[in-house]
Amino acid sequence: MGAEVTRALLVLALALLAACALPAASSAATETASSGQITAHFNYEGSQSKGYSNLALTINRAGATAYDAPVNTSLCGNMCWPAGSGQTPSVAVRDLDGDGDPEVLLDLYSGGAHCCFVSDLLGWDPDSGIYRVVEKTWGDPGYNLVDLNGDGRPELKSADDRFAYQFESYAFSGLPLQIWRYDHGKLSDVTKQFPALIRADAAHWLKQFKREARHRLGAGFLAAWAADEELLGRRRLVSSTLKNAVKHKQLRDPGVAHGRKYLRALMSFLRKNGYLS
Repeated sequence: MGAEVTRALLVLALALLAACALPAASSAATETASSGQITAHFNYEGSQSKGYSNLALTINRAGATAYDAPVNTSLCGNMCWPAGSGQTPSVAVRDLDGDGDPEVLLDLYSGGAHCCFVSDLLGWDPDSGIYRVVEKTWGDPGYNLVDLNGDGRPELKSADDRFAYQFESYAFSGLPLQIWRYDHGKLSDVTKQFPALIRADAAHWLKQFKREARHRLGAGFLAAWAADEELLGRRRLVSSTLKNAVKHKQLRDPGVAHGRKYLRALMSFLRKNGYLS
């Protein structure tokens, strides 16, 4: 019996040694997106539970490699995660500026509560023969790629994350509408070109404010409403609505600036961030 036990232990030990000698199961993943003659390969290793590493992007034009580099952003360096965490696509190929030469969009995530999504938009520069990268940090809202005006060119619909925590906790912060457009290496804020969407966004935030005003938790929503209305040029409406809120003591959350102090802080914030001229 002792010899049999010894042989069994020896077999088990050899099996364990063999298992240790085998290479670890690969956690490498590749996401691929294509349009026309452009194909993008986004490679990375890791998982949502353990984190990600070795992020790299390769772009092929008509079968030839035109871009091949590790992913590195100003937001999260080389420690970014794929925004889709392997569950949804993090790379896309779309013609953003309507010139027939599709751009590559790489969506990444920094990790953390309510933060942060970042995108690399790569467009081909025919003069230099290289891909140029435009980086955009979206914060928590991210963006949706949608053709808002039916011209065949998709816009990047998002929200202004600078308003997060500015006047209330995140749960009671309103983030006003932002719309961006990519055009040959430049990303521009074109929100003002969509007044109907701004009006709808303003109505949403005003409704949120009125719902929370009785609890004195509407300062963040009112700020988003004011930003939208300022983009529409409704300065008098903004002024009268804010003064009325102060008069009826709807802005008295002890955790934030309230009353006339809130008004001064809001106007200063809107001016600093381009909502007021």
